Amino acid sequence: KRLDELSTNVLRNALEYTGSVHMVTPQTSRKGEQPAEHQPGVILASALDSDYVAVLDPMDGSGNADASICTGTVFGIFETDKPPEKEEETTTKEEETKTEKIQKQKDNSTTTVSDSNDDDNDNSTTTSKDDDGKDEEEEEDLSFMMESNIAPADWIEKSVLQPASKMRAAGYCLYSSATVLVFTLGKDVMGFTLDPQLNEFVLTHPKLTIPSRGSVYSCNEANSEGWSPEFKSYLRALKTGNNRSRTRYAHRYVGSMVGDI
Repeated sequence: KRLDELSTNVLRNALEYTGSVHMVTPQTSRKGEQPAEHQPGVILASALDSDYVAVLDPMDGSGNADASICTGTVFGIFETDKPPEKEEETTTKEEETKTEKIQKQKDNSTTTVSDSNDDDNDNSTTTSKDDDGKDEEEEEDLSFMMESNIAPADWIEKSVLQPASKMRAAGYCLYSSATVLVFTLGKDVMGFTLDPQLNEFVLTHPKLTIPSRGSVYSCNEANSEGWSPEFKSYLRALKTGNNRSRTRYAHRYVGSMVGDI
């Protein structure tokens, strides 16, 4: 649990530092459901400058860390439509902002006319005030831009409940004897290894593919009592070699998704 909390805080801080995403934590949707216990620290992040939403698991396999088994960070990115609420709120806010600007311009022009007969010192003071007013307007405009781009939390949660085939990008970063980043933008899968001397990821596994036929299978057989007869028969064929390739498959399972892949 401690490692989950640390990794979640590190990832949240890194995302916040970019200043380009809004993050939420998934909430329990049904009575008795405890997603935080099964998958602690999951983060949902919505881009402020585009229509992308990411779901991230900061530390996959953290339960195996005490045995020095590899862990990793997993992420997926979806493209979504703008929430209707955001568009309506943006239009309303823009109208209010325009009205406020017009009113301020009128106030400034009135102040200029009334002070036109003052001396030079008064004029310089008025100019300073006008400059301060412009700074305040720019700060308000920037604040408005940030607030108007923040999507509702419930919409962000629903937007990631899509088929994996609709992902725009996905990948994971594996932490073990080497740090390996594997990701895809939908066409090819690329693998990069962190070079500690350069402090950069170097392309080491271009265009990764799954073999047409392997010799290893991976699953948690502790759950086999709940599997269908057809699936049990399939696994038995892998173990005995009574399959198309006439090969007895080896079984490997560490309980960490990034490690099993």
